[in-house]
Amino acid sequence: MNDDLHEIPPEEALFESRFDRRKLLGGAAAAGLAFAAGPLSTAFARTQADYVIGVGLPFRTSIVYKPLLAGFKQGAKETGSTFLQSSSADNIHDQLVDFNAWIARGVNAITMFPLSQNALAPVVKKAHAKGVKVVGYAVPVPGQDGSVTFDHRQGSRLIGLAAVKWLKQTQGGVGKIAVLDDTTDVARARLDPSIALIKKLTPNSEIVARPKVDPPLTQQAYTAAQSILQAHSDVNVFLCVDDDEALGVHQAVKASGRKPTDVWIAGLDGSLTAMQQLMKGEYVGASAALPLKEIGRQAVRVPVNLLKGSGPKSYVAKYLLVTHETPALAKRLIADYGK
Repeated sequence: MNDDLHEIPPEEALFESRFDRRKLLGGAAAAGLAFAAGPLSTAFARTQADYVIGVGLPFRTSIVYKPLLAGFKQGAKETGSTFLQSSSADNIHDQLVDFNAWIARGVNAITMFPLSQNALAPVVKKAHAKGVKVVGYAVPVPGQDGSVTFDHRQGSRLIGLAAVKWLKQTQGGVGKIAVLDDTTDVARARLDPSIALIKKLTPNSEIVARPKVDPPLTQQAYTAAQSILQAHSDVNVFLCVDDDEALGVHQAVKASGRKPTDVWIAGLDGSLTAMQQLMKGEYVGASAALPLKEIGRQAVRVPVNLLKGSGPKSYVAKYLLVTHETPALAKRLIADYGK
């Protein structure tokens, strides 16, 4: 593998993988250097950086990796560090190969998203035996020294309050709500608080449908929303686990002939396409957006804090509510994706 590889692949079909978005964001570090095997590059010599941080986030083909990568670079520049990127994609065997290679070559710390928590236990033990710090990303890693996680319930509450505001302003406080769901813990954290708030603050609202949606998310959400719109012509709110689903719902509403202002659609993550369409007024609703660039920055800074023995040992990302009423925020988050 080329040691200077850090280009982001084309954006086609980047919103169609549950692994790319929901698992990693739901489940979301400057040299931008990558390797899985071969001799240690001279770019990683201790004279070139205070610390070398391995960052094992195996979703480099996703568009969300672009703002994360910008954050990795910022964090590395601020701390005088360099970082390595995993090439494992959605493959636990390749992830283990990367992590074991990094430990053998003397990285100082690894920030990792665990494709398998059980399989990573021996790696964490080996890392600690070599004095390597371990930071869990998105979900806990057994034996971790620190963490970078996301406050899904806080994001869900933002969505719930925004839905209530719209219902009271435009629908007389009565919601006919469809929920696009799945069976994951992330879905529970992203949906249940918003549903509870809507029921509490608009007690005449009701859930009219709650189908499970599987990958590819946008396509399956489109199909599910079509069925819901046919069965419940009065549905006026769609709550989605993520923005991929929200985009599919928007397409179904548009195809049904209903006005964009008739249905309020919400998702989470802050995907580039969702934020752009919200700002253009193509649909009415909200995205609870993750501050991806800052998350990337913290994926480097947290392990460096651990190595230095000072500063926060964990970071919990708070969601930011993007609607047509927050153009400055949307512009800033969209800019993080680069050109």
